[in-house]
Amino acid sequence: MHRSQQSRKRHSSSFIKFVARLQHTFSSKNIKSSTP
Repeated sequence: MHRSQQSRKRHSSSFIKFVARLQHTFSSKNIKSSTP
């Protein structure tokens, strides 16, 4: 049970990193499209 909890925590952290990178790319795209 404890081991599964650790793996879940590691997975969530990697997911957060993925979301952060996704938001960063999306924000940069938005800025590029908004600026003429």
